[in-house]
Amino acid sequence: LGYIHQVMGQIQEALKYFEKRSAIGKELYESHPHNELLNNGLAISYGKLCDLYKELGDFDKAIENINKAKVLFKELYELAPHNESVKMCIGICYEKLGFINQLMGHTEKALNYFERRLALAIELHESNPYNVSLKQSLAVSYSKLGDIHQEKGHMEETLNYFDKVVDLFIELHESNPHNESIKQGLEISYFKLGSIHRLMVHTEEALNYFERSLELAIELHESNPYNESLKQGLARSYGVLGDSYIEIRDLDKAVENISNATKLFKELHESNP
Repeated sequence: LGYIHQVMGQIQEALKYFEKRSAIGKELYESHPHNELLNNGLAISYGKLCDLYKELGDFDKAIENINKAKVLFKELYELAPHNESVKMCIGICYEKLGFINQLMGHTEKALNYFERRLALAIELHESNPYNVSLKQSLAVSYSKLGDIHQEKGHMEETLNYFDKVVDLFIELHESNPHNESIKQGLEISYFKLGSIHRLMVHTEEALNYFERSLELAIELHESNPYNESLKQGLARSYGVLGDSYIEIRDLDKAVENISNATKLFKELHESNP
């Protein structure tokens, strides 16, 4: 019932059911503290409560619950240090703590948690370098740290992290060329790297990455022309490329790209007036 209420957007109702679930899970765990399934179930319940409290903007409660989940996952990890699933769950806890602290403006705390998340993601990837999910998770960890360093104005560190993100997505795309989710991840990574170079006034590098982003955005849109999110992404790529051409005084290419962006935005507006 909690999941149903959450899907319906009834967060307070969902919270009531998940609170009941965690209370029952806590009772069962306390009566059987060595039962790994009960430990795992309670940790998952606390993680779910964290997500709901975050949606409600109650960040203190969200942190309280994800910390409880982290403690339980660490207990499981001590019992089974080679269990990669448990290690991944601890990493997810660090990621959630980082994200919540980032929302609260606690940048240094967020940075610390994202660094811990990265350390686990590197371990997991190195132990299974061909696992697509673990490689994507590592890319996400690098991007979180890149975002934090960008907030702090550390542009060289930001650039370094997003270079790593792009490298990982290139590897993923080369081994999974028909996976549209991975292709979109690479397209977004190129766009992000282009944006960073543009902020650093590396005009030629920015243009290069924006053009790579556009190439993939066109492919994604052509394979699914009715997907509005992909159309918005393509329009965004044309628009920023047009702005970049204005900066280097190539006005013909600027007009061409801005015209393409305008056409797509008009189509989006007509379908969503």
